[in-house]
Amino acid sequence: MYNLLVTSISGAWELSAYEYDRSRFLEHTVDTLKNKYKNLTASAIEELKSFPTLFTYEGSTEAVRVGYIRRIKERGRTILIEYEFDENIKPFTFECLLPHRVQLDIGDWEMSRTHWAIKDEDLFEILATAGLIEQALVEGEGQPGRVEEMRFKVALSFPGEHRDYVFSLA
Repeated sequence: MYNLLVTSISGAWELSAYEYDRSRFLEHTVDTLKNKYKNLTASAIEELKSFPTLFTYEGSTEAVRVGYIRRIKERGRTILIEYEFDENIKPFTFECLLPHRVQLDIGDWEMSRTHWAIKDEDLFEILATAGLIEQALVEGEGQPGRVEEMRFKVALSFPGEHRDYVFSLA
């Protein structure tokens, strides 16, 4: 699954936050996913934040970024999101994705309207197949992941001067 964020505002993804009109949330999203996420419960928000996100512009020439939504807040008739980009993935144009639109579940006219869609497709696998990201990102090799998604059995906290001792203990 992934979030597809589309805006018509040039330079919008250069800022740290963006606000969508509530009516644009879940456009071009299949009904089963609409029903699951429309209420933005705490668990729905956490799931949405765990999905990778394509940050795009209307049309096909401006830079596309990949990253994650970090915060979602409903504000009456709008939804505010804060986000960050994955620095391991270089920006690319939407034109690079055009041959993969069907696999990404992006409709013919979808890039002509500002909206937030949720797609039930494996974004990283498709991007790797397109040659836009390294296969290691799909397989998880060398990718540290997001701390909030990691599950630890044991964690060690220590001052830096005891690093060697704790390393040998671990």
